[in-house]
Amino acid sequence: MQEVTFESLTANDKKLLIKHYYEEPVDFIDAKNKHKVGRSCKHCKTDKVGDSEFHGNFLTHIRSIDDWKKTLIELKSKRVGPLDKIFHIVSSKAQLYHDWIEWVVMTDRASTFVENPYNRKYAKMDGISRTTYDKYKDRLHIVMENKIRSELPSTFLLYFDGWSCEGEHYLCMFATWTNKSKGVVTRLIACTVQDLPAADENHDQVAMLFGFTAEDLGDEVKRVLQRYDRDFDSLEGLGSDNAEVNKRLACLITAYLKDELHIDRPIVLLGCASHRLSLAVKWFCSADNNEDIMLRTS
Repeated sequence: MQEVTFESLTANDKKLLIKHYYEEPVDFIDAKNKHKVGRSCKHCKTDKVGDSEFHGNFLTHIRSIDDWKKTLIELKSKRVGPLDKIFHIVSSKAQLYHDWIEWVVMTDRASTFVENPYNRKYAKMDGISRTTYDKYKDRLHIVMENKIRSELPSTFLLYFDGWSCEGEHYLCMFATWTNKSKGVVTRLIACTVQDLPAADENHDQVAMLFGFTAEDLGDEVKRVLQRYDRDFDSLEGLGSDNAEVNKRLACLITAYLKDELHIDRPIVLLGCASHRLSLAVKWFCSADNNEDIMLRTS
C-alpha cells in the first residue's frame, strides 16, 4: 500500500483531522458583513478563519504539523464502522517491517540479511535491526497461525510431502477443505526442517534420528495438529505419495481413532497419481517387469 499523502486524503479524512486539531467552530460577521467561521488550533494555540467549519484554510495549517500522518492513522484505527474492516491505512513503520520480512523470506535469506551494510546501502527503504526483524517476523507468524486456526473446519484433508536439499530434510503439510461456496481452500500449516545425517553416520539409526518411520511421522503430524487445537479426528484423509511408510501411517491413525477416541472410520491415503504413473512406466520399461514395482501402483 502506498504511503499516505496530503493529496490522497478523502473528504472524511480531512474532516477527521480538522475536528481533532481545532476547537469547536465559532460563527461571526466580519468587517465586510460576511459570514465567517473561526477555529482555534489545539496544537499551536493560533486562531484561523475560514468561510465554513471545514474550510481549506484550516486544513492548510494542519499540513504544517509534523505528526499529522501518525495522528490520522491513530484516529482511523479507533473507528469501528463496517468499511474500516476492509479499508485500513497502513503505517509507514508497518510497511517498512513488512517489506523487509517479505524480501528476506521470499528470497530465502537468513535474518542477518537485514544488517548487511551493502543491502542497507542499496535498499530503497530505511534499514532495520536483526532484533526488530526477528521480533516482528515472530509476531506475524503468530497472527497467521491464529488466522488459520480460526479458518480450519472441524474436519479436513491433510496433504504432506518430504524432500531433501543441500544437507537438510524438509516436511511440508497443507490442510485443504471445501468452503460454503464449494470452493477449495488450502493452507500451509507447517514446514519443518532437520539436518540430514553425515556420510559416516550409522545408517541403521537414520530412521530413528530423522523421523522417516510411520510412527515418527505420526508424532510430527500430531504435534502440528495440536498447535491448531486439533487431533487426528479432524482428518478426513491423507494425501501424499504411495510410499509404504505413508500407507502405514494411515493405518496407525485409523487404529488410534478406534482405540483412543472410539471413532470407527478409516483414514484413507490418497496417493499421488503422478507417482503411480512414474512407477507404471518404470515397470513397463523394466527388463523383468518387476512385480514389486507394479504392486506399488495399486
